[in-house]
Amino acid sequence: PSRVWRPYGCATAPRIPLSSDIQALMDAAPGLASVHLEFVFFKGFRAGSGEAPGVCLRCRAVAELVLELCGMEGQHVRDGHRGSVEIDAPRLRHLRYKGTERHVSLTSPAPDMAVLELHFVRSRYHYPSHDDADRTRVLFWLSVRSFTNARVLKLRVNSLDDIAVGKARRAELLCTFRNAVRLELEGAHHPTTSKAAAVAIANLLCCCPAVRDLRLKLSTAPPNSATKDSHYGSAFLERKDRLDYEKSVDRFMRRRLNNPVISLDGNGEHDGVPDDDDDIPGLSGHSFTCLQSSLRRVGLQFRLENNSSCMGTRLAKFFAGNAKVLEEIRVDSGNRKLCEHMNLNVERWIAPT
Repeated sequence: PSRVWRPYGCATAPRIPLSSDIQALMDAAPGLASVHLEFVFFKGFRAGSGEAPGVCLRCRAVAELVLELCGMEGQHVRDGHRGSVEIDAPRLRHLRYKGTERHVSLTSPAPDMAVLELHFVRSRYHYPSHDDADRTRVLFWLSVRSFTNARVLKLRVNSLDDIAVGKARRAELLCTFRNAVRLELEGAHHPTTSKAAAVAIANLLCCCPAVRDLRLKLSTAPPNSATKDSHYGSAFLERKDRLDYEKSVDRFMRRRLNNPVISLDGNGEHDGVPDDDDDIPGLSGHSFTCLQSSLRRVGLQFRLENNSSCMGTRLAKFFAGNAKVLEEIRVDSGNRKLCEHMNLNVERWIAPT
């Protein structure tokens, strides 16, 4: 067989059942270096044995493994048994998992692990409860702790609130990625619970003491929280044109009046960049090793919403003022083009050398 194996199913075709035959095929290809399993339905692993459903994959020579939107027999989201994925791949360098919130783990060490991509997906028809959030939190941290050798972490969750760990459980759940030099985190946060999102960011900063490149992509709404209707495109373009027009007028007025006040919402009100005494509960006031010695690049992508907590601008100010060796900060606020305005304030935010 080829070095890259891609069995897959699709939404319109019958799901492909996989039993021990899939393991036999991998065992018969000792030189297999890359395996992609997409839209595959695992069948016959532990189901009915009295244990929680789970998949055990033994791929001793594989360096790259992709598991994307796969299901398994015996999983019951309502009962909390989403199943588990155990991987025996000592040569693994790159794992990409996208799918249901499950416990993903290594059964043997992978000392050359380079990249972990973990994307927990929640059904748009599933309405989470408090117990679901706690279960997601445990599954997330139990999963990532199997890959502490990774140099690059790309993490995406439905809500940052779901992975925030308070003081009482940090010793139990958190781990250390000593080799991680790049961290990407994407997720939604609610403006009224921004503290939980900040705690999640703080948790990961603590776990990555040597990170050099940090990318945060924030949203105030989960990506699958609503279905876009047929008028979405025209409404988006209309809003973009209006914002660009307001931005042009605002820049003209600032230049004319030499006034740095910035209009940031569509109602004509003025909401400046946070004042000097603003902080981020759950993040400000804490010491992080990476901010003192390693963090050189920060990228922030967010949408500035009316009546929001200005989480993105507060984060920009936080990193500019606390990252001692910071060389570059990039801000993408969508149509607002906030980075052009923030340049007026960055000099007074930068931490003294």
